[in-house]
Amino acid sequence: MQDKGFVNIGYAAFKSVEISPPLDVDVYDAFQLKIKTDDRLYVAQVKSDSPYEEDMYQYVIPAPKESEVNEWRDIFIPFEEFVLTSRGQIEDPQVPYDGRNTLHMGILSAQRKSGPFRFEIEFWRAVRMEFIQSKKRYTLL
Repeated sequence: MQDKGFVNIGYAAFKSVEISPPLDVDVYDAFQLKIKTDDRLYVAQVKSDSPYEEDMYQYVIPAPKESEVNEWRDIFIPFEEFVLTSRGQIEDPQVPYDGRNTLHMGILSAQRKSGPFRFEIEFWRAVRMEFIQSKKRYTLL
């Protein structure tokens, strides 16, 4: 669709309601998401309490392999792999996400591509990678 010089290029995003009091997951070191997606790229976002409203931690979720499209898969996001952004721009200096004062989490499409999309999520939980790697039982949020 084109109107007044603008082209509808496709965009989708969703986020949790604001968590109050803020969620504190600093005893964990990663998030685990169980998702089913199409072949597009998506970005996981985490908003921590910050003096700057626009600050957001982001992580690009790898596109699924051809055999994984529309199949359930687990994604692990180590906290240290989040990138601090503001209005979509990478912040300098980077302040690491530490799991404290988490206000909300969300997903957005990373490809400006028109048409139907698919993103299903079964869960989003905080985990300790040492338990995942050793296959020990861990607590979910």
